[in-house]
Amino acid sequence: MPFEKLDNLMGGSLRRAGAAGKVRAAVVADATLLTVRERFGSATNGLTVRRFRDGTVDLSCGTSVLAEEVRLSANELINEINLRLGSDVVKRLVAVT
Repeated sequence: MPFEKLDNLMGGSLRRAGAAGKVRAAVVADATLLTVRERFGSATNGLTVRRFRDGTVDLSCGTSVLAEEVRLSANELINEINLRLGSDVVKRLVAVT
């Protein structure tokens, strides 16, 4: 779902209350998890999105092997995530164990 459409759906009071940013972060987190799980399958057990802020998605990986795989394919994953979102929202992936 492109963010322009998401912003149009939210009322002004929700935006002022800060809910729009939280919804945006949740949408980015879902797209990120779907993309990484499609790429790495069952190796993603324990994968969570810790935070989305200023274009950076912080991932907590269940294993150091998965964290390294995410780091090595970060550019491709970012492109896939942004394609799923419909805009260039994600600029950087940080993967830690």
